[in-house]
Amino acid sequence: MCLASLVILPSVLAFSTLEIMPPSGATPGFGSALDKSSDHLIVGTSTGNNDRGHVAIYVNGNSTSPIWTLDVSGFGSDAAAGKAVAIDGEWAVIGIPGDNKALILRYESSESGMQWTEYEYLTPPPGIDLFGWSVDLNEDELLIGAPGSVEAVGAYVFEEYMFPDGSTQFMWNNYGFVGSPLVSIRVRTRRTRTFHSLVVRAMGEPP
Repeated sequence: MCLASLVILPSVLAFSTLEIMPPSGATPGFGSALDKSSDHLIVGTSTGNNDRGHVAIYVNGNSTSPIWTLDVSGFGSDAAAGKAVAIDGEWAVIGIPGDNKALILRYESSESGMQWTEYEYLTPPPGIDLFGWSVDLNEDELLIGAPGSVEAVGAYVFEEYMFPDGSTQFMWNNYGFVGSPLVSIRVRTRRTRTFHSLVVRAMGEPP
């Protein structure tokens, strides 16, 4: 039996490639979505676990086994978790379009040391479907695409939010949704001109 594997191309200073064999539940289609930060690699397989999806995070340079794996047991039968993934610094985001939501992860300290933990689920307003089909993360700014019956892109910023009673909490605050036809999105100092595949660029960078 032939098993699919994911080959990570080396950086300029690397001397070899790393071959990551799919863990249990990560086939077929292992590695259909992935992203890499300076320290970690996140791999999404939306067709894993009988279409519930599969997402795993690895330490860069160590392909032996993932340090974190998404528990999909509570998701729908066609959740497609990992259809899109992104990672940047202490944050990671997982698109779960079949369940119309996205999961935010945070790399933070615990009693057992630094580890990835589930921080917050994001959901769209009524009428927006396939939320989490595409994602892009740049530090504390996030875009999430939803190409369902009403095509839209949601913009989020991690910041301190003040509730009506005066209490505050740091959270991923939604700055609204833009529907199709989509010409341009501006999220504070970032912009994108694509839709189903979202890219955040600094102002002044070429499209």
